[in-house]
Amino acid sequence: MGTLDDIDMQILQLLVEDSQQTYGEIGEQVDLSPPAVSNRISRLRERGVIRRFTVDVDRSMLTEANATLLEIQVRPDDIDSVVDALRELHKVECLIQTFDARVTALVHLSGTELREYVGDALEGHTLLSYEVQNVAEVDWNPQLGTTGFEVTCAECKKSIHGEEVTIETDERTYYLCCSSCESLFRDRYERLSQASDGS
Repeated sequence: MGTLDDIDMQILQLLVEDSQQTYGEIGEQVDLSPPAVSNRISRLRERGVIRRFTVDVDRSMLTEANATLLEIQVRPDDIDSVVDALRELHKVECLIQTFDARVTALVHLSGTELREYVGDALEGHTLLSYEVQNVAEVDWNPQLGTTGFEVTCAECKKSIHGEEVTIETDERTYYLCCSSCESLFRDRYERLSQASDGS
């Protein structure tokens, strides 16, 4: 099914609150057996709804706890490459991209180190503005929000209801709503792949 049901949403909320819970503990709260919970979590991972499990670290307990907020304004046509470059930096904890080509990054470095570290990563990019602020405290509190999740067709962008068609590539899995969209997607994907290979 393309749309996540109430049990999927409950499982996601429980994992957001504490991803260390066992399948049995989750199952007791959603009235499912541990294998059923495991199957649902596996399905959520396969579909990309759950990308990874992580740990919420209290950085005030660490010796190198400097946190800096970096805000960059770039040209709209440069936004993707700037975000990709910052994503590669292991000291960047959080990236926020806005529609007006502004990127905000939470980086665990002092302001002086930051200029050199990020400057090297963004060499060759045109930055319209660049602002650095020291962070006093970070309170990480992820929320799912009130809306549900729906898997959309990679071709027509409509919500998928019923059984979907999947296409596996080296990079990711694509979900399509029907065989017509699958055919259109495969044709387009092949053309783009050939163009990028220069053939």
